[in-house]
Amino acid sequence: MVNPTQLQLLHGRDDPPTELRELHAGPVSVKLDGIELRYVQLGSIELVRRLYVAVRDESWGTVPVAISELELDDRGDSFALTFNASHRSGEIAFGWRGTILGEPDGTITARMAGVAESDFAYNRIGFCVLHPPADNAGRPYQAESPDGSITGALPDLIAPQAVEDGVLVPVFPSYTALTIELETGELRFAFEGDLFEMEDQRNWIDGSFKTYSTPLALGFPHAARANQKIEQTVTISARGVPERVRASATGPTLTLEPGIGLSLPQLGLGVASDGIPLSEREIDALRVLRLDHLRVDTRLSDSSHPEAVERALEEASRLGCALELAVGAGPHDGDALETLARVLAGAPLARVLVFGEDGSTNTPEETSPGSLVRLVREKLEPVLPNVPFVGGTDMYFCNLNRTRPAIDAMDGVYWSMNPQVHAFDDRSLMETCEPQADTIRTARSFCGDLPLIVSSVTLLPRWNPYAVGPTPAPAPGELPPEVDPRQASQLAAAWTLGSIKYLAEAGTASVTYYETAGWRGVLERETGSPEPDAFPSTPGTPFPLYDVLAEVAQHKDAEVIACRSSDPLVAVGLALRHADATTVLVANMTPQPQLVEVEDGVRIELGGYAVDTCRVVGTPD
Repeated sequence: MVNPTQLQLLHGRDDPPTELRELHAGPVSVKLDGIELRYVQLGSIELVRRLYVAVRDESWGTVPVAISELELDDRGDSFALTFNASHRSGEIAFGWRGTILGEPDGTITARMAGVAESDFAYNRIGFCVLHPPADNAGRPYQAESPDGSITGALPDLIAPQAVEDGVLVPVFPSYTALTIELETGELRFAFEGDLFEMEDQRNWIDGSFKTYSTPLALGFPHAARANQKIEQTVTISARGVPERVRASATGPTLTLEPGIGLSLPQLGLGVASDGIPLSEREIDALRVLRLDHLRVDTRLSDSSHPEAVERALEEASRLGCALELAVGAGPHDGDALETLARVLAGAPLARVLVFGEDGSTNTPEETSPGSLVRLVREKLEPVLPNVPFVGGTDMYFCNLNRTRPAIDAMDGVYWSMNPQVHAFDDRSLMETCEPQADTIRTARSFCGDLPLIVSSVTLLPRWNPYAVGPTPAPAPGELPPEVDPRQASQLAAAWTLGSIKYLAEAGTASVTYYETAGWRGVLERETGSPEPDAFPSTPGTPFPLYDVLAEVAQHKDAEVIACRSSDPLVAVGLALRHADATTVLVANMTPQPQLVEVEDGVRIELGGYAVDTCRVVGTPD
């Protein structure tokens, strides 16, 4: 049995990760995760990534669920699951009876019959189906809508979540049935109880297209009344799909491909948000990472912004790196920019990131206007010659993809990302690595040859652009909403390697991760965690993700080699070639031990969420 301390190191908490139970509906296998279905597969073809019911409040927060009276009848080639579910948060009180049936012919039917137990506002209640991009992107589809049949192809590049006349627009119009043509055969979904539609969740680096209920064109929030019923049914069936076996019965295989002519992106960290200066010991530890830059955020409306920038410049100098300056400005901030210019004169800057201080989601200002980038350049360029001025968004790739930047005013394009906009469990978090490459590929389609910068990357959102009203302060003993106890875990190390791997292979110019120190950083403060029960850590000790960045720092001059995994949800590798050999950093993306085979018969055994390295000789040209 794993003890609580080992569990905290593994995934940040002292409770064990949920175990998946494999069930079968004839030839179709599913993994049961509580009351949700994951990884619905026919042989090696993933049909559905996840099937679940979501209850979202008016700030799009997910309302947790409590389960009772769960009964499972596993008949080997079929199954029946029944349970009661209850969602309660603030004014929201909603309960439902759930049934999921798996039939011997491969059909899966999920039903929910719910009732509001109070009056409350909500943005969504109902089934969500997550479709895996690897087996669905670019595939033809046919949907049945109230106005007839719709045909097309699911997007290869990430489809924007467009806004028309103030209304969010889905990938294609709402439907009651959806058929996706796979490479061989087809996959059919039938929906009852509401109209459903689709969004491309890769906009938020989720690993899925999502079918969800209640069209966004109806607006939100919705008003539920006490005793109001909400009932839905989803039926899934596949036809003509071959039962292919997995490529490897023993474990995942990593295959190296010819050089792609890319270098590692520049890597940096953010200034610690706790405001405490770095100690000499912390500086020494961080210098091992050979950082390219240190990010500091400044809003010109804050009269103390010159002092914050001066402190960051001094800290960057001690770390031996340049400063990445993120400036929140408005069209009337010329005088404040001139004050900032006096602070920055002659300073070593990697770049200036520009965002509109008053920008909000779903508006034209959600990406930095070209006129604002030009204003910041006009005021700062005289004291910062040859420093790039970069536009984009301090929000998500969704915002950049919807409101395309005025690239003629910019020397580069940037956006922020985190893996927990929609889901927060370990498995969903690990699914977000691969889609990061899709954000780069999609941005390249409308940003030309401009450098693409991802800043910042964090485990939880730094702030919520969808919030309605101020975020309440955490209760005593609770963590702030931007702090994840998994920051100090081995899981975060594996996720960080996966992120670097996909962003590097896609050609990202620069990435800023996390912060220097503290519970959003790469090492714990010498004074320890402010909430040791909620965020367990060892004072003054680097977190496991620090070791990943330290290992990558040893290969700054290497060439990035494409490293393909036979099962990227189990293991991934970052391959870095030098003149004589290639070093492969390998991450286990699961909590279970894995035996991973790398090219040339090299095998590496990894514990749960472990990261290790191996050397391969004679890699391809």
